[in-house]
Amino acid sequence: MTIDQSHSHLHSMGWSSGDVGILEGGKLVWQVYAHKGETKLLAKSANRDEAWQDVVRMWCGWLSTRKSKGRADQYGSLNAISCWESSPCH
Repeated sequence: MTIDQSHSHLHSMGWSSGDVGILEGGKLVWQVYAHKGETKLLAKSANRDEAWQDVVRMWCGWLSTRKSKGRADQYGSLNAISCWESSPCH
């Protein structure tokens, strides 16, 4: 999954996401965030693609937890769960 695909997928589920390259100890580190309401995900990597893959994996973990509990909330989780099959989580 490309960075654009990751961003588009998260956005289609109602999440805001983005990235920034920062210097830590003289080395470039990519920080990718995704958030929806009070739920926040943050991944860091020296590789931008890997940071995006990590945040999508975190999102998959979050969605998997919601799916296994059959929960719906103000964020439309059941709507997100209904598109589980089209997600990158498999």
